[in-house]
Parts: sequence; C-alpha cells; structure tokens
Amino acid sequence: MSFRVCAATFSLGAALTFAVERRSLSPAEFRGLVRALLADGWTKLPGFAIKDYPEESKRVPYAPNFCVVHATRNNPDGRSTIGHYAIDLETGDVWDWVGCARFASPSLSKAQAALRQEIALGSEEYRRRSKNAPWCRPGQEPGLYKVGRPAF
Repeated sequence: MSFRVCAATFSLGAALTFAVERRSLSPAEFRGLVRALLADGWTKLPGFAIKDYPEESKRVPYAPNFCVVHATRNNPDGRSTIGHYAIDLETGDVWDWVGCARFASPSLSKAQAALRQEIALGSEEYRRRSKNAPWCRPGQEPGLYKVGRPAF
C-alpha cells in the first residue's frame, strides 16, 4: 500500500514538473523591456511613446518569435523616432530591428533578469534558446549597442 502511495505521489509530481510550460512575453512585458532600455532619460522626453505593431512581425516569416516596437517622441523640428526594436518573445532579448545588434543597459539587464525569472527561464535554458536575430547574416557576429542618456 505504501508503494502505491509513493508511486502516485511521484507520478503526480512528474506530471506537474512536465506540465510547466514557458510562455511568450505579453505586450505589456515586451513594452516594459523597451521602457527599461530607455529609462535613462528617454522616457521623459516630450511625447514619448512606445508603439508595437504585431502585424509587422507576422508579415516577416523568418522572425515569428519577434515583435517589432517603435519608440517615438514629439519633435516638431525633425525626426521623432528614437529607435526600432525587435523583442525576442521567448528570451526577452532586445535587438535592433535594422542591424544585427542586441541592445544593453543596466536597467534593461535588471528587467530581463526579473522577467526571465517570472517566466521560469533559467540561465541554462536561456543559453539554449538565445540565438542571433534572423536578419543577421549566417556567421555574422552580432553587435552590442549600449544605451545611455539622450544627447539633446
């Protein structure tokens, strides 16, 4: 009888262990990563806004796990674009949508660590899932863009 109880407990435990699935980032979470990246003064610019366009990501068949996000600001005298970002919805990596480079900042790293813990993405699993953006050329070493304060 005790064997059956132990076996049932083990089976239930195993079922619960395998039932845990990692989820993709929500729109609020991937926008939050861009906010964290730009936290050093960019978000305080007049008219700062983050606009995500999931339909753009769906039109790019080679990047199905990415969501495109644009950060803008009011600038009546010129460009209003702060940047174009592509967020890996599995890992939380933030990429330059135009070039083969990942973004980094202390506040982004902190936000990514918290989010990865929340979605149960450990460091080993992160290394396994982390990959170059699909728009990087084969064999191309991705760059690293460090974001600081706005210069204007």
